[in-house]
Amino acid sequence: MKIESYHDTGKFLQMLSKESDRGCALIAAAAIDNRLAEAIGKHFVDNKDVSSKVLGQSGPLATFSARIDVGYLLGLYPLSTHRDLHLMRKIRNEFGHVAEELTFESAAIAGRCSELRSAVDIPVPGSRNRYVANLFFIIGTLDACIQKAVHLYEMKEVTDDERREANAIVESGSFDTVRQKLFASVARD
Repeated sequence: MKIESYHDTGKFLQMLSKESDRGCALIAAAAIDNRLAEAIGKHFVDNKDVSSKVLGQSGPLATFSARIDVGYLLGLYPLSTHRDLHLMRKIRNEFGHVAEELTFESAAIAGRCSELRSAVDIPVPGSRNRYVANLFFIIGTLDACIQKAVHLYEMKEVTDDERREANAIVESGSFDTVRQKLFASVARD
């Protein structure tokens, strides 16, 4: 379920409340991972083919971990949120890769949940509630990034005339002219 509005947030919260702890952790992490991919993609030039390759299943930003790191490096959130996202990823992995019964109150999971700090000012009892509170805080942060993001520019293709002109300038040895033309071209776009 994609969260598009406050109404959807309520539905999503209701859906999570019906899930087991394992289901809650896995679905919540998937929601953050998808929202993170969307926030990162908003900072790419407008090229859906390349963007989908980079963010797709075999792309360099296919993993939750890579997306968490790149989101931080792009300045989408502070180091504390970066840390919380990795904690949430580890919690998701624990639930996803351990075949024994786990709950949010299991020692390893509860310990990680107690370290979550994004929603530290929201007093919530229990590890599951802390996890979900941090989930919604981080989704809100990512939503703000998505709303304010604009593509900086779209690379324009160089025309044959521009290429010939640049070659002539390079052959003449007037590199200052090349630099001026380059900056003029970037400024007009």
